[in-house]
Amino acid sequence: MYLFDTTEKTNATANEYETKSMLYLMAMRDDSPNIDMFIIDCFNDVTGACENIDELWDVQSKGVKSLNPRKIGTALATLFMNYRSSMSFKFYILFMPKLKEGYLVDESLKVFNYSNIKITKNDKVILGLQEEYLRRKKINNDSSLNADITVFLNEVVFVIADEGNEQYVKNLVDFRKKDQWSDEFYLSLFNEIRDMQSSIKNICIDGKSINDKKEIVKFNKILKRNQLEALVINRLVGMDVFITNAIPINFHEEIKALDIEEVQDVILDCKAQISRTLFNKSLKIEFWKYFEFVIEVIKSNPNKSPRQVHSEIPAQIIEKIFTLEEIGSIYFIAMIKGGLT
Repeated sequence: MYLFDTTEKTNATANEYETKSMLYLMAMRDDSPNIDMFIIDCFNDVTGACENIDELWDVQSKGVKSLNPRKIGTALATLFMNYRSSMSFKFYILFMPKLKEGYLVDESLKVFNYSNIKITKNDKVILGLQEEYLRRKKINNDSSLNADITVFLNEVVFVIADEGNEQYVKNLVDFRKKDQWSDEFYLSLFNEIRDMQSSIKNICIDGKSINDKKEIVKFNKILKRNQLEALVINRLVGMDVFITNAIPINFHEEIKALDIEEVQDVILDCKAQISRTLFNKSLKIEFWKYFEFVIEVIKSNPNKSPRQVHSEIPAQIIEKIFTLEEIGSIYFIAMIKGGLT
């Protein structure tokens, strides 16, 4: 059994480091494509999970400046408690600011393991972890504590967060020319994502328990990757692509000969095609190439119709997106055009 026992008073608002750590999991790791959802403020600040929740990436974020070795140890306590729990985690990650010079063997590394912390600092790290663990457990001693800490520390991944908030959102946009949107745009989007995270953080599960990690879904404290990707696409386009029932004005030419029932069928089918395209993991690269090409053509030729824009998409791009038929592509282009112009 895993008991959610919050021993610390946490701020109901997700701080920027918690949001950065979620976006780090989403887009800045080699295994990021395997992470389909983010469990908020349950096992830890953020815990990434694959689609079936068999694998967990556990992240503790510490935005405290001037983390000394002892405080680093203290910050590792929740990760260590999860390491010793009945739940299995694939990764244990400490997400933190740049450390003071003199603590690391190689100061240039942004992601490193425990061996990069100088040996002369190890005792302080271990002491900080021991003290915090014993304090939380309300015990004075644990015979196997030191041995478990030694093994645990060699499994921890340390990540230095030294980029601005806007950069973490830019990493979600798989465009060659992502700087065509201002830093203010990306900062606004970062804040919106942080607010989504905060609303989930407000749900209290203190004192509740689960016997299997998959039971976590019942608490409604999950943000899915596709929710965040949809938000990013909506903001880039300038309208809500997936909810609006309005017919884009630039699409009327395609449906003018149809009756009302036929129009409804076409719109529903087009929206279904767009959703299948966006949320198909195997089409991520192709979709972003398609999306960027369409935006570039519309911005450089605002008077072109959606059908004309579609006709300019290179075959090597459009043919790979098997989930999007011609009419679905034209509809999506009409929506993008409506949001950008």
